[in-house]
Amino acid sequence: AVDLDTNSKAILRALQSAATLSANALAQRLTMSSTTVWRRIQDMEQAGVFSARAAVLNPEKLGLEVCVLIEVNIKSQDAESRQSFEQFAQTDERITQCFSLTGQHDYVIVAYARSIKDFEAFLMNSLLAHPSVESSNASLVLNRVKNSTALPI
Repeated sequence: AVDLDTNSKAILRALQSAATLSANALAQRLTMSSTTVWRRIQDMEQAGVFSARAAVLNPEKLGLEVCVLIEVNIKSQDAESRQSFEQFAQTDERITQCFSLTGQHDYVIVAYARSIKDFEAFLMNSLLAHPSVESSNASLVLNRVKNSTALPI
């Protein structure tokens, strides 16, 4: 873990809520000099604190009406099966998140589709057709009660 002081944490909190703020705007908001803010951001980037900078999009506005949480079990726990499934999850654009788990299921994925019919096609023709997948259990999301990328710093 990277050791962060109070000012660096304040910068991260501000960026998590408004990622497009300039160093000058951040400095004004946090009552720091823009040089200090810029230097701290550069240091945190070098330390790997930022995994990416991305816009958070509204799926419904883009026609992605169906969000599904899918628990997946693979046929074998060997490295080849895991790598094959993980490569599939990383490259399929409908899958936005994939987590390897302990417990009853091997993975849980978050996937988006334009419709139930579109989701069914993904499930039957892609996910369940994948050679490493043994079974899945899908739950349709009724309402995203909380959808945050902000970490508790």
